[in-house]
Amino acid sequence: MINRIKKIKKLQTKFLLIVIPPIIVCFLIYSVSFAIFSYKDQKQDTITKLQSYARMHSTILSKSLWEVNFDVAQAHVESILLNPVVSGVLVLESTTGTIIKVGSLPVKYPDINYFGVQTDIIFNAPTGERHVGMLRLVSRKDLTIKLLKQSILRDTILMFLLVLAIIISAMAANRIIMNIPLNRLLDAIQRANKEKVHKPVEWNTEDELGKVITAYNGLLESLNVAEKKLKSSEEQYRTVFENTGTATVIIENDRTLSLVNSTYENLSGYSKEEIEEKMKWTEFVVEEDLRQMIEYHTQRRKNGQAAPEEYEFRFVDRNGGIKHVLNRIRTIPGSDRSVASLMDITFFKKTEENLRQSEERFRSLVEVSSDWIWEIDQNGFYTYASPKIKDLLGYEPENVIGKKLFDLMSPEEATRVEQAFKGILLSQKTFRNLEITVLHKDKQSIIIESSGIPIFNTDEQLLGYRGIDRDVTEHKRTQEMIVQSEKMLSVGGLAAGMAHEINNPLAGILQNSQVMQNRISNKTQKNEEAARESGTTMESIRAFHEKRGIFKMIEAVIQSGQRAAKIVDNMLSFSRKEKSQKVSILLSELLDKTIELAENDYDLKKQQDFRQIEIIREYDKTEPVVLCESSKIQQVFFNILKNGTEAMTDASIKNPRFTLRIMHDRKMVTVEIADNGPGMDEDTRKRVFEPFFTTKDVGIGTGLGLSVSYFIITDNHGGSMNVETAPGQGTKFTIQLPKSIQHDIG
Repeated sequence: MINRIKKIKKLQTKFLLIVIPPIIVCFLIYSVSFAIFSYKDQKQDTITKLQSYARMHSTILSKSLWEVNFDVAQAHVESILLNPVVSGVLVLESTTGTIIKVGSLPVKYPDINYFGVQTDIIFNAPTGERHVGMLRLVSRKDLTIKLLKQSILRDTILMFLLVLAIIISAMAANRIIMNIPLNRLLDAIQRANKEKVHKPVEWNTEDELGKVITAYNGLLESLNVAEKKLKSSEEQYRTVFENTGTATVIIENDRTLSLVNSTYENLSGYSKEEIEEKMKWTEFVVEEDLRQMIEYHTQRRKNGQAAPEEYEFRFVDRNGGIKHVLNRIRTIPGSDRSVASLMDITFFKKTEENLRQSEERFRSLVEVSSDWIWEIDQNGFYTYASPKIKDLLGYEPENVIGKKLFDLMSPEEATRVEQAFKGILLSQKTFRNLEITVLHKDKQSIIIESSGIPIFNTDEQLLGYRGIDRDVTEHKRTQEMIVQSEKMLSVGGLAAGMAHEINNPLAGILQNSQVMQNRISNKTQKNEEAARESGTTMESIRAFHEKRGIFKMIEAVIQSGQRAAKIVDNMLSFSRKEKSQKVSILLSELLDKTIELAENDYDLKKQQDFRQIEIIREYDKTEPVVLCESSKIQQVFFNILKNGTEAMTDASIKNPRFTLRIMHDRKMVTVEIADNGPGMDEDTRKRVFEPFFTTKDVGIGTGLGLSVSYFIITDNHGGSMNVETAPGQGTKFTIQLPKSIQHDIG
């Protein structure tokens, strides 16, 4: 109803529709209420009258009924019916049961269509009151309602005339007070809209409507001033809008582009006349991006913060060309419109894609490379580390970034490399194959070859270096083994040539020394005869030699000769090709037997009780057998254990310890013998297998123990032997021997 009234254009009609319904409703309510209350009053009035008539006529009828004069009683009853209120009378005589009825009576009493009263008829006899009968008076309801309708109709006509007079007066007052001034105001407004001329409305009253017109005139004056400012502001806005440097548009709620600048014309290929108020922004978006942007458009108008203010999408121009566009968009405050600024970033996207592909190629190369690729700044801190560092040094890339390259080295190596690095930074040139020893996460030494190139910024200032590191540990060890083997071959050839040159005079020295010892110390017959012929005795000769220490000298000559013979015998083992007696045996059993031998070795006991050294065994339970000369392999184990014991004793290690490990792979069985002794420096490690190289005092060691061991493992058994050590970190010998062929077949 309210919406229908709002659609009505005439104010007077609205006024009537607003005023008349309440009046009619009030009138109806009054009429209904009046009818209800009038009906109640009329009913009560009828019953009251019937009660009064019943009391009065019961007294009159009491005498005729007492005298049993029914004719008089009948006549009196008929006279009661003359009263318009009474529609029926019934009299019941109590003695004979005679009934007198006149008028309209209900079949049953009481009846809803009748009003009725009933009273007893009492006669005052000389002997007292006597009950002579009963009187019942009834009145039909339709008679009461008929009277009521007449009364209501009269009052309704009077009320209607009063309401009509009020409406006519209100319409006249509305026309005089409101319609005339409002029509003038409306004419002024329509003229202002049509002719764009704002003229004030003339009206001089000081009532509310007059104040409205006065306010309107003031508003017109302010509007004229605002229009001038707005025109100036629009000119400035249009200038800014056209010169934003980006394709700028105004978007309406229905997605129509209401305003575009010349840059948008160039971007789209359409003219302003073709776009403004005719095209929607959805016509310039590729289908794959359209759904998301429509959702943004809806969200932005529900809640400005729900949709992003900056995003990228693909733009379709007039020719169907696809352009990558960066869109910055916001809702205009106080409206459902939005302003968008579009920047063509197609060139940047192509450049970005080329860069991404280049980075992807570089990343792929880095990830599949077997070498570690890195970057450091000018202070030597790592800024990038490829995943390969995990395999090379055991570190995750993120654990290395931020560290200095010297943090991955021993202090001695860090000092050496730092000096070299300073020279590299000063030269700002490429370096290649710089050999560096770094520490694995588990503290093992890794030899790497490092190469790098300088990185410069646009101002040619050095930012750092980018390079690649390659693990050459095994390569270096192989080189050392080749050199060692070449040395062994050289020693073998030298030993073969020296055998007769040394052995023959050495045999003469030993033989003659022993003969001399016999002739001056033993009391043989020939010695006694020679002494007597010389004018002396054997006792005198022996006393003289003892006093001069000749016996000790001869004994020293014999011992030295025997030691020299042992050395020559060891040297000959490098070139001697003997028929081997190899057997299949478990290296763990052989190693345990060597431990027992070392515990009972006299020379070792002079240094330290071997049984006080802690032995840790880590043997693989699936260890296979190895085909070898057990005595020679046992000699190798013994040499390593003996050297380790002497080293730990000389360094006064508090808790000396050997760790023995046996493991295997598909082809080889590996034995590791590690101690917690003082270790060796790099120069000593490189020469440890050289013949005659020793760090012991003269006369204590020959320098052939490890050389012979190396020869036994590599030449006699086709295995390998190397050593890992560092100062203060102990020494670990690793021996690898081929599995027994029988074991592999089994």
